[in-house]
Amino acid sequence: MNAPLNILLVRPWTSGTERLRTSIRAAGLRVHITRVDFPAALYAALTWATFDAILYDPSTPGITAEELAATLCERSPMTPLIDLAKSDDVGAQLAALMLARRN
Repeated sequence: MNAPLNILLVRPWTSGTERLRTSIRAAGLRVHITRVDFPAALYAALTWATFDAILYDPSTPGITAEELAATLCERSPMTPLIDLAKSDDVGAQLAALMLARRN
């Protein structure tokens, strides 16, 4: 069995993840999620781990899309980014990214 994908979720802790997890399971993926919701945690996570993808919720206070893009450019430029506000089916989009990466 394949190892779970290592996912960084940039989202407020007050926002639920069940819908997101359901979408990912429906796509047949297993994931380990690291969740951050403020800049220092984002920098720390990108320092001590590598991620297969980053899921970004733009409603996260204190982490703007511009700040996230600049941080990723510096610390993890090749990691795919999915904007949760622009994705109807995160699981399918994540599965497509992983399939493209394998090919």
